[in-house]
Amino acid sequence: MKALILLFILLGTGYRLPLLAKNAIFEKTDEMSDTTFLWEYGQKLQAQKKFHLAILEYNRLLYECPQYSSKNLVCLRIGQCYDSIAQPNEALRFYEEAILATPDGDPLAQWLLLLSARNRSAQGKFAP
Repeated sequence: MKALILLFILLGTGYRLPLLAKNAIFEKTDEMSDTTFLWEYGQKLQAQKKFHLAILEYNRLLYECPQYSSKNLVCLRIGQCYDSIAQPNEALRFYEEAILATPDGDPLAQWLLLLSARNRSAQGKFAP
């Protein structure tokens, strides 16, 4: 499985895995931008509990589309995926990146701080 994932990373952006969602293949349409495709693809993979693949798609969105305006949401989703596969150190790293990318006063910032504190506490790095 790891070799297969590595192969898809090496192939770059021109190749997309077909996503089977209720007998329909999720593919990029002509009117869909790369950012929209990667975001929606990552969400579908995450909803199907394919967390490793979702992390790959979200990371592709971060690195292939640096102009994407919702970096904080992408980092939040990556953190959630890492939480789901019991990798709290990686989850914490992405929660903290999401906090840095969130504008001051945004309600999401408070939630991200709580997620970050929860992970720190679970790792013994933060005493509540």
